[in-house]
This record gives sequence, structure tokens and C-alpha cells, in this order.
Amino acid sequence: MDPVSGSMEGLSGEGTSVAIRGNRIGWPERISSLGHRIWNKGPNFGELEAYNFSFNCWGGGNYSRQVFSTETNAYDFLDYILDGNDPSTSFLASKEFGNCRFLPFSNWVIDGLTENIWTNLSSSSPFVQDGSNLKIGVNRTIHNSFQNISVKVTGTGAPLSYATGSPTTNQAYSLTWNNILTGASPGISSYSQDVSVLREGYSGGDLLFSHQVSSLSSLQYGADRSDSNPLSWYRLWSAGTLQVVHVEKNFTLTVSVVEPVKWKYVDCLPRSGQVSFTLSGDLTGTGSISFSDGSGYYIYTVTDSEGNNSTEQGNIDFSSCSVPLFIL
Repeated sequence: MDPVSGSMEGLSGEGTSVAIRGNRIGWPERISSLGHRIWNKGPNFGELEAYNFSFNCWGGGNYSRQVFSTETNAYDFLDYILDGNDPSTSFLASKEFGNCRFLPFSNWVIDGLTENIWTNLSSSSPFVQDGSNLKIGVNRTIHNSFQNISVKVTGTGAPLSYATGSPTTNQAYSLTWNNILTGASPGISSYSQDVSVLREGYSGGDLLFSHQVSSLSSLQYGADRSDSNPLSWYRLWSAGTLQVVHVEKNFTLTVSVVEPVKWKYVDCLPRSGQVSFTLSGDLTGTGSISFSDGSGYYIYTVTDSEGNNSTEQGNIDFSSCSVPLFIL
């Protein structure tokens, strides 16, 4: 699921929830959202409401954010949140990190570039509509100076292209919305995602791993708000096939949705669904993971390059990922 988490970083800071819901975020929601982010992964100062903005990071290095559009005014969702200016129907948001250590006591340094290109937006709220598209280009490294380890993420798709702003990254993710609910309308809102990214891990200058991640068929995600009670709303992973090539180990993992996987919005515990996976290359095998009532059950058979077979099965406990309910 790492590719999903990676792509959502380009959504959370761009006010997409505002565009989908059609309502401008108030201060209580902004505060609760910040609290939720801090609980999950610590302060996220790189995606605060920045406009065209640059600053020297507290622990050294620098950060800059720039918005470009072919329209007269280069507005994005953040302009709408703060000033009420409707965003352009298409725009490029570029975020560049120059060996930025956001906090003096942090060991993590970020260097590189993330570029988001939105197209086919509506000119009035709600801005994201059926057919709206977000392309995300990435070329960025996160380094831990204390442990001397780093992870580099690079898009491996086609070079991003926009009529102004001159993007320089390759596409890592593409998301297209195909069913948008507005206001309090019940039902399922969904989007599709295509992935093409290389993740590399290093210890000093030594390569530890490289994973080539791609979607063999578009991943389908959504939100099920069919029930009138928000406590019964679900997040969905309903279809698609994801492939991860473990380059150094010379094997490929392919994961497919068998039955839609559902998580309740109030926590991150899976409620139902099933995925299957296959291994090919120096490792071969098959298996599946079934989800039910907040837990998972796995079973698999694998054969290594020397012909040794093993079969394993057991339960997966997700209880540690529950989070407080800030949003209600």
C-alpha cells in the first residue's frame, strides 16, 4: 500500500477535501485536521497553507512552493481556503526541498521535488468533478543523518508536461475521478489510480533495495457514504492489480483485489475483503489475505530458487493502527 500513501501526500496539502465537499474549511476543521496529521506522522510543515511561498527551514536548508497556470490568475485550492478565490481549472503546483530539515531536533532531511498537475477542474465549487485528473511527479530523497540511511523515490512514467512552469519530474502517480458525490449525497464516490515509481533504499552509499512499483490494471479507490450515519462510512479498495519488482532479490510480487477491501472511516481497521498475490522469479508461490472485523488472515505457499517449499498461515492484528476520532 506504500504507493497509495505516497500519492496521497499530493492530495492532503492541496485542499482536495474542500473541492470534493464543495465547502470551505472552517477553523475547527483545520485544527482537527492538523491534530489528526500530527497524531499519524508528526508535524507536516511542508504542506501548510503556503501559496507561492519559500522559507529557510528551521534546522537548515530551504523549502519553496510555486503555483503556475495558463489562466490569468494562478490560483489553487489553498487560495480558495484562505481567500475564497476559485482555483484555476488547471494548474501546476511545484514543491521543492533543498536539503530541508524542518525542525532543528529532527534527524530527517528532505531534498528534491514534487510536482502536481491538476486538469479538468470545474470553475466553481465543487471543483473536482467526474473526469478531473491529478498527475504527480516525484524526484525526492529523504535522509536520516543520524542513522545514515536514505530512501529515494523517483517517478518512472512519462515526463510531466504543462504549458507553463516547466515541470522536470517524471510521472509517479495519476489519479482520475470517475464518480463524485456533492454535499451530503449518499452513495459511493470513487477514483482510479495508476502507479509508476521506483523506490530505492541506501545505507550510506550502499544500495539496500530497489522496488519498481507499477499498476498492471488501474487501482480503484473510493468512499462509501451510503449510510446516513458517518460512523458507518467506509474507505474502499475495490479493484486493480499492483506489481512490485524486487530488483536485487530477483522476484516479482503481484497483488490483486479479489473482493473489495473496506475500512471504516473512524479508524484504519479493515472490515471485509480479500486480496490475492503471486510470486515469480527466484521466488514462486501464491497466497491470499482475507479481512474481517478488524483483523486479517493470510495463507501462502512459496518455493525458493533451490526448490525448498514452505506453507504458512496465520492472523494479522491491526489494532495498533487505530487513531482517535478527530473528525467528528
